[in-house]
Amino acid sequence: MMEREAQAEVAAPERQPLHATDRRLDTAFAALRQASTDAFFHCLQREAGSNEMPPMLREQLPAARWIPTEIHPLTYIDPTDHLAVHKAWLQACHGPDRVGQATVRTIQPLTSDDGAVVGPTGLYEAALVDLIGTDGFDTVVVTLTPIDADDRQLGVVTPPPRGASSFRFRFDLHGTITGGTISVASLLGRSLPDLTGTPVAPLIHPDDLETASGTWDDVLAKPDQSQTVRIRLQHADGSWRWFHLTAWNALDDPDTPGVVSEFHDIHALVEAEQALHASELGFRTLAESLPVGVSVLDQDGRILFANHRLVTILADAGLIETDPPPPVPDPGGPGFVSNWTELVVPSFASEVADLLRAGDPSADAPASRQIDVTGPDGQSIHLLVQAVTIWNHEGRSVIVSVQDVSEEVRVSRSHARLVQVVDEVDDVVILCRIDDTIAYLNQAARRFLGEEAVGRPMKAFMPPQVRAITEQAIEPRLLDALGWRGDLDIIDLEGAKHTMATTVSPVVDPSREELHVGITMRDVTAERAHERVLARQARHDTLTGLPNRFALMELLDAQHRHGDPDDDVAVFFVDLDNLKIVNDGLGHSAGDRLLVAVADELAKAALGDTVARFGGDEFVVALEGVGPDTALAQAQRFLDAVQRAEVAGVSNDVSASIGVATAKRSDADPEGLIRDADAAMYAAKRAGRARCALFDDQLRDRVRRRFRLESALRTTLELDELAVHFQPIVSLDDGAVTGLEALCRWNDVSPSEFIPIAEESGLILALGSEVLVKSLEGAAFIRAAHPHLHDLRIGINVSARELDQPHYAARTLEIIEASGVPNESVVLELTESVLIDPRDEIDVVLRTLRDAGVGLALDDFGSGYSSLTYLRRYPIDVLKLDISYTQAMVHDAETRVIVEALVSMANRLGLRVVAEGVETQEHLDLVSALDITWAQGYLVGRPASRDDLLAGGLGPVPQIKPRG
Repeated sequence: MMEREAQAEVAAPERQPLHATDRRLDTAFAALRQASTDAFFHCLQREAGSNEMPPMLREQLPAARWIPTEIHPLTYIDPTDHLAVHKAWLQACHGPDRVGQATVRTIQPLTSDDGAVVGPTGLYEAALVDLIGTDGFDTVVVTLTPIDADDRQLGVVTPPPRGASSFRFRFDLHGTITGGTISVASLLGRSLPDLTGTPVAPLIHPDDLETASGTWDDVLAKPDQSQTVRIRLQHADGSWRWFHLTAWNALDDPDTPGVVSEFHDIHALVEAEQALHASELGFRTLAESLPVGVSVLDQDGRILFANHRLVTILADAGLIETDPPPPVPDPGGPGFVSNWTELVVPSFASEVADLLRAGDPSADAPASRQIDVTGPDGQSIHLLVQAVTIWNHEGRSVIVSVQDVSEEVRVSRSHARLVQVVDEVDDVVILCRIDDTIAYLNQAARRFLGEEAVGRPMKAFMPPQVRAITEQAIEPRLLDALGWRGDLDIIDLEGAKHTMATTVSPVVDPSREELHVGITMRDVTAERAHERVLARQARHDTLTGLPNRFALMELLDAQHRHGDPDDDVAVFFVDLDNLKIVNDGLGHSAGDRLLVAVADELAKAALGDTVARFGGDEFVVALEGVGPDTALAQAQRFLDAVQRAEVAGVSNDVSASIGVATAKRSDADPEGLIRDADAAMYAAKRAGRARCALFDDQLRDRVRRRFRLESALRTTLELDELAVHFQPIVSLDDGAVTGLEALCRWNDVSPSEFIPIAEESGLILALGSEVLVKSLEGAAFIRAAHPHLHDLRIGINVSARELDQPHYAARTLEIIEASGVPNESVVLELTESVLIDPRDEIDVVLRTLRDAGVGLALDDFGSGYSSLTYLRRYPIDVLKLDISYTQAMVHDAETRVIVEALVSMANRLGLRVVAEGVETQEHLDLVSALDITWAQGYLVGRPASRDDLLAGGLGPVPQIKPRG
C-alpha cells in the first residue's frame, strides 16, 4: 500500500492546469469569508470586458465593499507592484488552494461603487481567489485589504516566485513522512525512500521549530484552511536552505489521508531579500549617522527617505513649511509620503528646484549650490545643497544632501580677513612647502624676495651664511617637528642689510596631512644696535669707559675657571683719598674729570690687564702672574699712576689707598678676592692713606676678629646689653660739675675698635638709639638724686649716619621729652666728619633740634678738617677742643697761640669751649689761664657708671681754684 502511495505521489504533477476544477474550494471560500471588513472587492471575469458581479457572490458577501466594475484594480496599484500581482494571479490560478497573495502599494485612493467609502493610499494586502469554472461564480475575486503599522510589524509571508522548484511531503498525524515527490532529492540531497518513515522535525532548523509547530497545530485545528510559513530545512551537506511551506489537512482523504505540505525553494529569494534589507538598513544607518541632512526623492519629487539631521537643519533654518515640523520617517517604514515641495517653504523649494530635478545618472559630479538664508533668530545660515541622480528598480531617484556650512563660511571669511591682515603687517610672513618651494608671501616678504618668488625654492634667496644656518641648525629641528628662533641677517632688493628676528615653525595641514614650514621675520636692526649699546653700557662705566663691577665679576670668574690652577692672580682695590673734598670744593664735574684722568693712568700702568671702575671713587685692577712677593711693588706702580693724574684747575696732589689680595687661580673666588682686597684697602686708609696694604694672615686675623666682633655686637644690641658710662665736665670758674658726656662701653672691647665696626656695618643706628635712651635715663636719675645738679647738662655723641635717617630730629625730641630731661640740658656732640658734607638736609635737622632748645657741640675740634665754615653754617653752641691741642700746649708755644686764638674767636661768636684731655695739673693750669669755660679729662673726672658717680658725690673738683 505504501509503495502504491509513493508511486502515486511521484506521478502527481507539480502544478495544476490553469483554472483546474479539481482543486480545493474550501480554502478559496474560506479566504473570502475571512477577508477584513475594511477590504475592497472586485471581480475579474473569464470573458474580457465582462465584469458583472455574480449574484451568488453578492449573496455570499453581503457586507463587502465593491470597487466599481468599470475600474480595473491595477489602476489603483503602483505599476512597480504589477508584477507581484501577476505572480499572485498565477499562484491563484494554478495553485491547489486557488489563492494567491501579494503586498502592494496604491497610488490613488480606493473608492467603493457607491462612493461612500474611500481607502487611503498606502500598503495593501492583495488576495486573488480563483473561482473560474465554479458553478454560479466563474470569476476571479480580488480583495485589497489595507495593512496598518501593526500588521507590517507582524510581517507578511510573500508567496514564492513563479517557477520556483518544489517538492511535496505527506505526514501522518505525528509528523512522520509517509510519502512525497522524488524532487526532494534535488533540493535536500536526500532521496525520498531514505526520508520516508522518518520524522520531519530533525530536518527543521532549531530556530524555526516553534514556528513550524504552530503552523502544524493550525493545520490540524483548521482543516478547511491551508497554512503558509517560511522555514529552513537541512540539506544533506549540512547547510540550511529556505523553503516556502504551504500545508493543508487531508487526513479525511479516504485514499491518501495525511497532512500534505508543498515546499517551494526560496533560498535565493530570501538571500536576496536579506541582502536588500541589509543594504537598506546599512544605508539608513549610515544616513542617520551622517552630520549632513540626507533625503531620497523619486523622479516625481516624492520623499522616499529623509534622516533626522535633514529635518533638524531645515527646522533650525526656518525652512520647514509646517509647525511643528513633520515627523522623521521610521527607518523601517516607507519614509515620507509627502512631496518635497510640501515639506519646505516655497522660497527654498523654488531656489533648489532645478537641483532636485532628476538628471543624467552618468554625470560625474553632483549638482551643488550654496544657499544663504536668515534663520528665525536673525542670524545668517549658509546651506550647501547637493543632488545626484541614481538608477534604481523604480526608475531614477535623486539623493539630496543639505549641509549647514555656516561655520565653514565664517572660517573661510575669517581666513580671508586674516590673509588680508597678514598681507598688510610690517612683519615678513612666508609659507614654504616641505620641498622648499615658496607657497605664500605677504607684501612685506615681497619687498625682500620680489613679486615672482612664489613657487621658487626658498634657498635660492638665502645668503651663504643664512643657508649654512638653515642646513646646520634649522632643518634638523624641522625634521624632529621642532621650531627654531634666532636672528638672521638678510639683504633686501635694494641691497640693504637687515637683522631679522626669525621664527621657523613646522605647520601640519590636518586636512591634507601635508607639512609646511611657516617663517615670520621682524626687522630688529635698530633694536639690536640699541641692545648692543645698552649691553656695553650695562657692562661699562659711562664716565670712564672702563668695565663696571658686573663685567669685572665676569672677568674674575673667567680667570678662576680657565688657565693653570697653580698660577697666581692678584686684585688691587684702589680707593681715591679725599675725592669728596674735590667735589665739594670744585664741583662734581671737576671730580669726574679727575676720575677719568685716574682711569687713564691706571689703564696705562696695567699694560693691558683688566682695570675696572668698581663704583664711586673705587677702581679694581686684576693681574695674572702676580703673587704675594711682588704684589706690593705692583701696587706702588698704581699709586704712582694715580699721583700722575693731572686735571687743569684741580690740585695735582691726588693720592689713593690700595688694598691687595692674592690667591692661586684654583682658589681665586671672585667675591672673596674683592672682599679681601677691600679689607686691605681699609687697613691702608687707617694706616694713614696714600699707601698700600697686602691682605696677609695678620690682616686676615683682624678681619676675622672684626667679623666676630660685629656678630657679637649685633647680639648685644638685640639683648640691650650695652653699658653707658658718664665722664664729668667741670666749670673752670669754680670746679663744679656742670655736665656729663655719655660714653658707650661694651665689655672689655675698646670704643675705638667697636665704634668703627658699628659705623661700617650700619649697627651704629641701633647703637646710637640705645645710647640716647640710656644716657637720658641716667642723666634724669642723677639730676633727681642730687638737687644741686638740677641744671646738669648731658652730652651725647651722634654719628653722621644717624643724622641721615628720616625723621631723626622728631624722633630724638620725642625720646628727650619722654625722659623728663629738659631740651636745654641736652647737648648732641658732632664730629667734624658729620659736617664735612655741607648738605641742606643736615642743616635742616640740626636747626630743628637747635630751635627746640637742644645744644650742639662740635667734638674733637681741630683734629681733622677743621673749618671755620662749620661755625658759620651750623648752629653750634659748644666747641670741644681736641685732646691733641690741650696736651700740646705744655711744650709747644705755637699750639698755645693757636688755642688762644680759637678761644678768643669762640668767645666773640658766643660759643663756649670745653678743653678735652686735661690729665695733669699742668694741663689744668694752662686751660684755666685761658678764657675756656669747661674742662674734661682724667684729672677732673674719669668715666664711671651712674652708680659709681653717685657714690662719689659729684662735688666740686678741688684742683680748680675759683677765678677771681
